[in-house]
Amino acid sequence: MLIANLSKVHVAELSIYEAKAKLLRLSKVRRRYEEALRVFGQNLDVLRSDEKFVFHNYASEADEHFNQLVHFVKPLDAFDLIILSEAFTVGELLTEDEDLLTFRDSDQFAESPSSESIRIRCWKEISRERSV
Repeated sequence: MLIANLSKVHVAELSIYEAKAKLLRLSKVRRRYEEALRVFGQNLDVLRSDEKFVFHNYASEADEHFNQLVHFVKPLDAFDLIILSEAFTVGELLTEDEDLLTFRDSDQFAESPSSESIRIRCWKEISRERSV
């Protein structure tokens, strides 16, 4: 399992809110998500108690990245920009967000000097690499 091989897993607090909101939306359409929605906080407590997981609040360093990005990253909304800004503080972003992945694959990102200071990946890519 990928997470078992990592020394640290960095998590943006905003991502937790997004996950809870997504579970709420999914539970309204598919009953099988209701249990995950109900025990979300308990599962979050388990992660927070694990030293491997590092939770990041939005802070001045991320805000500096946000202020630099906001002028040239037009296709991303404010929440994606905040998550991307926080990821710059650790140099890596693991996401399933289609807008962020599309941005990563864009010429705009490739031509940006910031592109060399962060790696943006998704689970599917990582699992593909591990199976080779």
